[in-house]
Amino acid sequence: MKRLALVFILLMVASPALAQAPDSTAAPDSTVAPDTLAAPPPAATPVAPPPPPPAVNTQTAPEPPSEIRTEQTYAKDNTPPKWYYGATIGFNFWGDVRRFSIQPLIGRKLTPRLSIGVELGYEHLKDTSGPTDHEYDNYGAGVFSNFKLTPRFYAHGEYDMISYDFTNGRELVPFLYVGGGIVQAAGRASLYAEVLVDILNDEDSPYNDYEPQVSIGVSVGF
Repeated sequence: MKRLALVFILLMVASPALAQAPDSTAAPDSTVAPDTLAAPPPAATPVAPPPPPPAVNTQTAPEPPSEIRTEQTYAKDNTPPKWYYGATIGFNFWGDVRRFSIQPLIGRKLTPRLSIGVELGYEHLKDTSGPTDHEYDNYGAGVFSNFKLTPRFYAHGEYDMISYDFTNGRELVPFLYVGGGIVQAAGRASLYAEVLVDILNDEDSPYNDYEPQVSIGVSVGF
């Protein structure tokens, strides 16, 4: 009786354990995650690096010339020349000595208003003061200076040495002229007229003291 009771107790203890043992013939559970260590994952395909950006040209192309003109460009284009040249024609048809002269000149502007220059001169005189008329051909040279008081009016100073063909031989006669004139632009050239007075009044001068001398001329760049 005791043996039956012992066998019964053993069966009661072994029954739950047998019920929990896995069945080797049963199909595997599809919900169980596969063993990740069983097979390595597929290798990743390498991605090619992106192409480098195109080179940037740091040298900018020159800008086309602008057609918009500024005050600076006008000032540059209209800059007056430093040098000017021309010729002066002088005359004196009153008094005892009649004069006609021509003086080519070249000048340089020191400032927009002040200029200096040199000139050569030839003049033909006819002296009617004596019982008979005498005519002379004279030549010389001089230096001058102009100062523009306004765009149209200017002051003029001039020193000349003229070789005069007198009856007793040639004599160098100095002249120091002061005066002024008026100038008028005519295209690229300028027309001017001036009245000068000799303040030296040398004793060999053929003119009366302070006799005005009138000249007209044309110049380029004055």
